[in-house]
Amino acid sequence: MKYLLILTVLHTGLLASCDRNDYTKTQKTKADAYLANDLAADGCSWHFSGIENERYYAANDASWDKIDALIKSAPPENGMYRIPVYVEFSLTGSKKAVQCGWGRKSEMEEINIYSLKIRKE
Repeated sequence: MKYLLILTVLHTGLLASCDRNDYTKTQKTKADAYLANDLAADGCSWHFSGIENERYYAANDASWDKIDALIKSAPPENGMYRIPVYVEFSLTGSKKAVQCGWGRKSEMEEINIYSLKIRKE
């Protein structure tokens, strides 16, 4: 019984010391996505969609230079944007509030963008 207790404590200590999210936070992911802003239709301001079963992601502050350059080259349609992009990113492990319609904010997973290019559909 004493050995079982020791093994249980050791096993619990090992599990507690492992951070399973470290790998996914720093792992670079490449994906086809959409850079969207549909706030004019009561959607949400700038975010990424179409990645991993239609989950939404928001870029961190350090990524906005890349996004601004891309936005300038894409005209809006009826005040909304849906730009097909190829993005290389990693999760930051944080959430970011994005302005959405009717004065609400939506919490989205935050990403760090390494590269961002317009793609043909």
